[in-house]
Amino acid sequence: MLQLLSFVFVSFFVFLSPKVAADESGGANEGIVEEIIVTATYRETNLMETPLSISAISDSFVEDLGAQSMEDVYTMVPALSMTGGRNGEAQYSIRGVSSQSGGIGYAPAGATIGIYVDGTPVTAALGPNNQISGALFDIDRVEVLKGPQGTLFGEGSQGGTIRMIYNQPDSTGFDMAFNANMAKMAEADDMSNRFDGMVNIPLGESMALRVTGWKSETAGYIDNEVPDEPDFNDALSSGVRAALRFDGDSYNITGSIYHSEQETKGGVATYAAYKSNYNRLTGLPPRSEDTLDIYSLSMEFDFGWATLQTQTSYQDREITGLYEATADNAALLDIYYLGGTAADLAGSGCAAVGAFGIDCATWPGFFGAAGVPTTADGKNIQAISSVLDNWTERWSQEIRLISPADQQVRWTLGAFWKDSKDHTGNTQTAGYFPGRAYAAALMDPLLDVPANVHTDYIEETAIFGEVSYDLTDNLELTAGVRVSDLKQSFTNTTQGTDDTPVSPKLVLSWRPQDSMLVYASYATGFRPGNVNNNMEFYALQYEGLGLEDPGFRNDLYFEGDEVSSYELGMKVGFLDDRISLSYAGYFVDWEDMLVYEIHPLSPDTYNNNSGGAEITGVELELNAFVTDNFVIRLAGDLTSSEVTETAPGERVDPRVVQLGNELRFAPKNSVSLSLDYSMPMDSGWTVDFHLDNAWVSKQYVDAANTITIPSYDKMNARVTMRSDAESWRFALFATNLNNDEILRSKDQVGTLFWHSPRQVGLEIGYDL
Repeated sequence: MLQLLSFVFVSFFVFLSPKVAADESGGANEGIVEEIIVTATYRETNLMETPLSISAISDSFVEDLGAQSMEDVYTMVPALSMTGGRNGEAQYSIRGVSSQSGGIGYAPAGATIGIYVDGTPVTAALGPNNQISGALFDIDRVEVLKGPQGTLFGEGSQGGTIRMIYNQPDSTGFDMAFNANMAKMAEADDMSNRFDGMVNIPLGESMALRVTGWKSETAGYIDNEVPDEPDFNDALSSGVRAALRFDGDSYNITGSIYHSEQETKGGVATYAAYKSNYNRLTGLPPRSEDTLDIYSLSMEFDFGWATLQTQTSYQDREITGLYEATADNAALLDIYYLGGTAADLAGSGCAAVGAFGIDCATWPGFFGAAGVPTTADGKNIQAISSVLDNWTERWSQEIRLISPADQQVRWTLGAFWKDSKDHTGNTQTAGYFPGRAYAAALMDPLLDVPANVHTDYIEETAIFGEVSYDLTDNLELTAGVRVSDLKQSFTNTTQGTDDTPVSPKLVLSWRPQDSMLVYASYATGFRPGNVNNNMEFYALQYEGLGLEDPGFRNDLYFEGDEVSSYELGMKVGFLDDRISLSYAGYFVDWEDMLVYEIHPLSPDTYNNNSGGAEITGVELELNAFVTDNFVIRLAGDLTSSEVTETAPGERVDPRVVQLGNELRFAPKNSVSLSLDYSMPMDSGWTVDFHLDNAWVSKQYVDAANTITIPSYDKMNARVTMRSDAESWRFALFATNLNNDEILRSKDQVGTLFWHSPRQVGLEIGYDL
């Protein structure tokens, strides 16, 4: 409540201030402020004149930051949080709306944040942790839209949409650019390096080809005790974007290909801190590979009375991985203990799990016979090898008809179709290891788990649209709706799902003067349910042993959830727009929220509908062009999230969601500050100084609020020399200057993922 009162107070103050401030400026510096044009409404509009909560990261800001992916820029966007596991992958949260569910290798509940690469939706179907972070070289801008966006975009999103919009082929002239850097990372034995390149080739007066490629190698910085083995957590990444565009008199056609590959070693590794050693029984490190292909054809036709846009896309993505848990991994042994006799259970991990109500005796498939091999200290040794094979194949078709922007009544009508086949597979093999030697002959047949696979067939059809009406010269009303029909079927169950949600939207905006916009909005967003594949797997395991299913199939399905978002926002310019301020207060009501819980009958997780939650917050963005050469950017948010309702019959377990708990991946506060100063030299060269710092408060990983990502403070610096024609640039940069151990994510079995330690590097770039 205090936050909302503060927001109203500031709004009133700003309402009185902008006109006076603008008059005092005299217009002496008019034109130096960067104007950001966005297309979130599928019309080109000035960011400050768009009645939506949008954060836009321009190409110039990306260059100032030296950003290579979304991981390098998300802290600059208020109310945007990003966690994840492997390099190049992410789980996004906007205003506390994150994927509260989703396991590893099974039971994907879907992401709450929509991700678009140009016009193609690439929202992760393989679980919310697997969303791409995206390479940012040759990008035009990144748009982050807050709140549900189903009335404008084919891929409906509950919490918001992130659009990565790249530069398009240009037939007016040849162009090329490249960027190369090399960096030394603290704790790493090897160097990290990256190369990006772009070439734009005109093919006549109306056709052009644009190709962008990149390749990077990130050094590992986790010590490996195995002799002659490299450090863990190194990553290789490469990719290419190619687009061919034809411009006619009243139309344009663009075909594009996007291909990326990433390989990470030690992507899933349990360790106390990144300076610690990671002990292993074998020399084979856990690894993951991620390959993504996108084929897209976009067309635009201007009929005068309306513009027709179409986007046809096909994407193919495969994520494979090998993960191993050993006796040195105590956290995993606490769950996957396979020890020998009933007398041994008192000191086993099973007993720890049983403390939460799990009876070890009900787990015949997870226990060997008496007399299994032991170490010298008498403890049983066990190892688990898990092979992950996830892939998705998806066709999508989006069509929009858009009226001209200069009419009193403006409208957008759209249709969306998606046909997706999403496969998750997890094959586990477990065996006993006497001492530190591998002995395949000792494999326990009860622990040789067959493939845990799940294929989800999804077909979605949706119609959506918005109508905007100018009530007066400065008052606008927008109403929109989305109607979807979403069907799902599954390979391992006979019952499917069929959802037909209706998602409305209403926006009222007011421009009391040219430099000020006030708006209020209401919108809803829906996410479909799915099936807990691992529950079927456990039921089959029991039945295969001649035992009765203790109730796993009762928790096989989970329903969809819905958010309702209320927002009051304001955008205002001061001093001839040398200072721009955007801020908003919001309230989110989350119903039937999906939660990622530990199942009461197993040491495993599943998705469950657990009542609802409320989120209240305030966010702010300030851009100040203090002088022609000095720019200050400030962003921050205050967010309060709380579970307000639990589902009827919710289990009494300290590991499940409780009333009053905060939502996972929803930090209460975040503040970022960036400073940019340009110093022209007599030689014609320019020296740019950049400094940014982001502070993020602690956040919880689990619904029970028992696992925490501590607060962190991250500072980066950059000094760049540019030639007089701004063609050549040379930069010295440093990230994580304080070399803090910054935790990126953590899971319920103790696996930790880290932001990179301090690195210092050199960069060279050229733009024709």
